[in-house]
Amino acid sequence: MIYRRLIVLFGSLIAAAAFASDVLPSGAILQQGQSVFSNSGKYRIIMQSDGNFVMYRSDGVVRFASGRSGTYMAMQTDGNLVEYLTGTQAVWSTATQGHAGAYLAVQNDGNLVVYMSNGTTPLWWIGVDPAVDDGPSATGDVVARDLAYPGMGFVGHTGIWTGSNVVEVVSGQTNAARYVSWQTFKTTSTPWPTAHPNIPNHLIYYCFAAYCAFYDGTNYQNGISARMAVAGRANQIYLIGADYTLSGVVTIASPGTPTSAPVRGVYRCDTFVVDVFQSTAGWNMYHSVPAAWQSRMTNLANMAKTPQSVWNALKN
Repeated sequence: MIYRRLIVLFGSLIAAAAFASDVLPSGAILQQGQSVFSNSGKYRIIMQSDGNFVMYRSDGVVRFASGRSGTYMAMQTDGNLVEYLTGTQAVWSTATQGHAGAYLAVQNDGNLVVYMSNGTTPLWWIGVDPAVDDGPSATGDVVARDLAYPGMGFVGHTGIWTGSNVVEVVSGQTNAARYVSWQTFKTTSTPWPTAHPNIPNHLIYYCFAAYCAFYDGTNYQNGISARMAVAGRANQIYLIGADYTLSGVVTIASPGTPTSAPVRGVYRCDTFVVDVFQSTAGWNMYHSVPAAWQSRMTNLANMAKTPQSVWNALKN
């Protein structure tokens, strides 16, 4: 049985009182009295002298405790994090075996996560500390939370903050694009820290209506800030309407013209966010888009997209 596995490579034991990084690497052992801190120093895990494995916030709040009386905690090379009483008697584990090279991370957001060796796929976690993030603060912030589906929370779900509400794309709606309050968004499932992209203060010439009379300039707004363009484009997709898809194939919501009807969009929550942000880069007719931001938006458009990867790409 996995709980009876011996830790063969005792050379991985680190004798210092605290580890040098914010991870307990594959093959490492946390002995009584040893700690691992988050990079910010706000969170730490410790194998206490009473045998309890505990994660603390700097103000003394307990984020997690195994509630056992073990001798040491082992991040096994098979991917399982196991607390042992002796070399053969396990008293607690994350049951994440079968993932060689997995490691434990103590994050600045208060989450304690066992990641696969790729560093992006979580296998076990306790969730972000609700006290870390007080929500969106500026128009264009990207909000995120666990995917509200058992066992799939790590995939995530994203939305756009307009300054007063969240615009998100969800399934099961006649119009997949909808407005919800921040309170509704964050209480649907475990919220993630808000991504606060440092959007440059460049200006955009763009039509944010469901019908745009091209050629004569009707409906176009000249000189709107890029940050407001994010909210404007999100609202435009909402006005035109959208359908939900599980695939990454996107149909861009397009406004009507004097010769054509509006085209409904087809999105997931992540591809919706990407489309919204492209309004800050690809539709600029009269104002200069900063080169660094243009490059960032190009990379965002071309990357392999998941809600988690898009959220990560828009964090500063």
